[in-house]
Amino acid sequence: MAQSNKGQKLPIQSSEHIRHVDGNGDEGTLAFAQRKEACDCEALSFEAVTTTGTVYGVQVELLYNTKGHGDCSQKEDAHVVRHSLYEFVPIFAKLLGKPTPSFPPEGSFHVNCSSSAELSEQFEQLLEAAVLRLDNFNQCGCESTEGILRIYDESRRLIDIANQSLGFDH
Repeated sequence: MAQSNKGQKLPIQSSEHIRHVDGNGDEGTLAFAQRKEACDCEALSFEAVTTTGTVYGVQVELLYNTKGHGDCSQKEDAHVVRHSLYEFVPIFAKLLGKPTPSFPPEGSFHVNCSSSAELSEQFEQLLEAAVLRLDNFNQCGCESTEGILRIYDESRRLIDIANQSLGFDH
């Protein structure tokens, strides 16, 4: 059973950028908007849960869509979802003060469908929105909520599901 840190204060990042290492060991930096003036933790929690839940929902929908999205096959969709999770989960973990998870390598599968670029761009926009909401929540020192922790745990499980559907075992 996953250890809960419900009720614990989230660590506060001191800069406007957060460095992260994705599941493949690649480093990156995401920039954030300035911290909100007023900290309404209940509203920030709602925004964070809603936005991260949207990311998770799109990932689940694509992963379980047996027909594929646009001209992409289900396998190509699974690779796009897996890649977005490999970017999202380590950042999510860092903002929650959790250790950076490690994942099996992504391998050299190339997604060749034209819809993959659209999906990747959609995930990038969703990821940036989710990270911004989580960062605002984090910067205010709000206590982690069950909703945020549940989406984090479900996103971790979704990586395992994507890996299994692609024939990779963790």
